[in-house]
Amino acid sequence: MDCGIAGIYLKKPLEEYPTGGAAWYMYLMLIALQHRGQQSAGIATFNPAREYSKLNVHKDLGLVPEVFRGSKKEEFLKIMQRHTGRAAIGHVRYATSGVQNSDEEKWREEAQPFHRHHSHKRKHFALVWNGNLANHRELRRELEASDEYEMDTPVDTEVLMHYLSLGIKDELDRKSKFSIERVLRETTAKFDGSYSLGMLDVAGNLLFFRDPHTFMPLCWGENENFIAFASESRALNKIGIYRHQDIAGGEYILVDQSHQVQQEKFQEATPTPCFFQWMYFANPISTIDGLKVRHFREKVGEELVRGEPLKHDLDKSWVIVPVPETSIPIARKMAQILGIRCLEDALIKDRDIRAFIEKEEQRKILLAVKYNIDPDEIRGMNLLIIDDSIVRGDTSKKLMQLIREAANPKSIHLRSACPPIYFPCVYGVDFPTRNELIAPKYEVEELETKLAKVLEIDSVKYLSLSSLRKIFTEVKKESVCNACLTGDYPTQGGKKRLEEMLEV
Repeated sequence: MDCGIAGIYLKKPLEEYPTGGAAWYMYLMLIALQHRGQQSAGIATFNPAREYSKLNVHKDLGLVPEVFRGSKKEEFLKIMQRHTGRAAIGHVRYATSGVQNSDEEKWREEAQPFHRHHSHKRKHFALVWNGNLANHRELRRELEASDEYEMDTPVDTEVLMHYLSLGIKDELDRKSKFSIERVLRETTAKFDGSYSLGMLDVAGNLLFFRDPHTFMPLCWGENENFIAFASESRALNKIGIYRHQDIAGGEYILVDQSHQVQQEKFQEATPTPCFFQWMYFANPISTIDGLKVRHFREKVGEELVRGEPLKHDLDKSWVIVPVPETSIPIARKMAQILGIRCLEDALIKDRDIRAFIEKEEQRKILLAVKYNIDPDEIRGMNLLIIDDSIVRGDTSKKLMQLIREAANPKSIHLRSACPPIYFPCVYGVDFPTRNELIAPKYEVEELETKLAKVLEIDSVKYLSLSSLRKIFTEVKKESVCNACLTGDYPTQGGKKRLEEMLEV
């Protein structure tokens, strides 16, 4: 699951912070990560001063302000007081595994943090993670075959939690000095896929680590008030940390109650970060692995202009309309180069609704309410519509229909900032099955023409794969994961899943 995770450890006594301590700051960080997941939110806090429940969890379905009652002061403060802590981890969820129905209680069970109770302090922990194990079905079968485990949910988070607890148990059984490096090295050797993960235990240890392929983003920083971790640097900025470091592939960072930081490698890095993080998921002001998201999207705009077949025919009757909000930096750059207007407010998207990540019956409803159109400036104009990607085509078809009905433009030309998506993602981005994707339905050479007819518009043009590769070469990131475009999965588990998909 491509979610948002965060962690924080306070450096000063609790009384020097707002009500809730770490819980308060975690709330702010999760607000900054809300775009990464809208299905549920939660925190776990550690407070050694509590007589019982030194580690406790608050989580529920909904957006961050709903889960924490942010608009109701008294209720919000009660939650903060109940979960006051010196350290905290947090999560916003966008599910790519789990229940496939509308059972609200089942969805609630799958919300994070996951909380593992145990009488031993190191075995009692809460866990948040962003990622997806390509081999989680094999790992689940291995656990269930032992006849010692009863699984509560179908999500791979629970599988990962059990393996980590087994690793901790084995390390404690050695009766030698406890080594978290050894736990991670031996446990994650079984994992195939993406995992940026945070753990908080009752011994007061805060641990964050990242898979050797660096599929999903993870960074950290500190100031005089706290040490903090997050999926995106924007969340660190939200609490006053303006300098950050990316956690390297196969690296962990451990913070204990005395605020000592232990930073070590547990696996050798083989970086192949997910390109879609820059293309779609991350906020434009975030920086991921040294590359500013806005800077990347501006380069995409430059490449789209280079490949634009109509660029020599544009006049004042043409305007660029970004599908907000991801495409705005792309559209701005294109408008600047082409010398035509960019109408950023012609389409307004309801915040925190992402239709393609919802279930089928929800998506049909959401598509009708996702966008608001201001027809005045685009009525009778020639439109270059810039979208970050075309996945199923459902959103594009509905949006093109809404634009025609609302504004009756002279012509509509859709441009995709992402090359055609031909394969599902097994590492955490919720692209649908290959049969649901629209690009594989057509031969490569006829895709754009046929899709324009399906959408009932004048033309469709994708960013080319060679252009995308050129951008990453220019920013010195030649090795990125773009398996959804090429079918070239960088792990053995991914390759196996591809074989299974193609056999269906």
